[in-house]
Amino acid sequence: MSTRAVIKFNHGRNNVAMVYRHGDGYVEGLGQSLLEFLIDCKSLPDSRLTDASYLAAKWVVYDSQEYGKRGDGQGDGYTLNFLSVGIVSREPGDIQFRYTINCDQLNQHGLPPVKVEEIWDSETWMPVGEGDLYKILKVWSSESQKVLEA
Repeated sequence: MSTRAVIKFNHGRNNVAMVYRHGDGYVEGLGQSLLEFLIDCKSLPDSRLTDASYLAAKWVVYDSQEYGKRGDGQGDGYTLNFLSVGIVSREPGDIQFRYTINCDQLNQHGLPPVKVEEIWDSETWMPVGEGDLYKILKVWSSESQKVLEA
């Protein structure tokens, strides 16, 4: 079974855009991908890290390209041939993780803070971590060391 998740792109408490991801939604998967994405965006001349709608659009392009390049049968190298990423108007009922990117501010690394939550039961969300995605990944994944050491 896939680990489903949503990524909310917020300005303050207002949700501007929400993107569904069908698989690898756990912290070591999607959390790592989000960190790499944010670092890539930071290096752009116009990163739009503080613009939730543009950042969400960039994420859909980034993540769909990753799915299109996969060699696991889900991707064939053609970046429009993906089904695992989508824009949603409300949270699907089967998600296991929720990521909220606060585009109002940047942390000491020049990246927007991220809140990660995991569903505990059918109605209760438990915090995994909030703020610095570097630190959240360091606690939850040894894979983050690759990014931190780079």
